[in-house]
Amino acid sequence: MGQPVKIVQGLSPAAMSRSKFIGIRPGERLHEILFARARKRPRRPEIEGTVASRPISPLLEAMRGWLAALEQGLRAD
Repeated sequence: MGQPVKIVQGLSPAAMSRSKFIGIRPGERLHEILFARARKRPRRPEIEGTVASRPISPLLEAMRGWLAALEQGLRAD
């Protein structure tokens, strides 16, 4: 993701004359929540109006347990 860009910045004058701005429609969101539950507290990046989070890395032992369960399930088939 980069800096926000207004849609009209890339339009030609002819396209601008055909454009009709009607506002937000029912069900549209102005903000999206993009964080899973297992995330650390969001931090503020350099882009105004956005937030970012860092994933919580699982412990190595937990990963080994998940992989062992997966291998066991694969062998059972």
